[in-house]
Amino acid sequence: MENQDQPKVDQKEETVDIDQQDDLSLDDFCTREEANAGRQMFLARPDGRATKKYLVVRGIDSDEYRRVHQRNMRNAIRIAAIKDDDERAKKIEQCQMDEIVSLVSGWNFDKPFNEHSLRDFLLRAPQISEEIDRFAGNRIRFFSSPPIK
Repeated sequence: MENQDQPKVDQKEETVDIDQQDDLSLDDFCTREEANAGRQMFLARPDGRATKKYLVVRGIDSDEYRRVHQRNMRNAIRIAAIKDDDERAKKIEQCQMDEIVSLVSGWNFDKPFNEHSLRDFLLRAPQISEEIDRFAGNRIRFFSSPPIK
């Protein structure tokens, strides 16, 4: 028996865009190979002007990122137990930087690419770290453009 005192709720049907393709295989869902290959992330100057300079950024499903992320997760309890706030904050920042660094595999600057040069660049241009994080986490980017050869 329906309760007459309760207001009726208009239940709208939720719509979801579903791929109607029936011939999908398991391979159509795999992300690792494309994430490992990386994609060019073009850089903009701080004033927003586009440039031809880029970083080669791996996806968050890449082997290198997953290895560093898992290491950081194992160390999280140890870091949380550090009593000194400044020391704990420094360790957290180091873990965050390690993850961002693991996502970059090259660039087209004149200076040779290596981890030390990358870390120095990211410390001096923190906005780039944020862009790398957003870029790498967007899986669609790794399937809408060809991989780096």
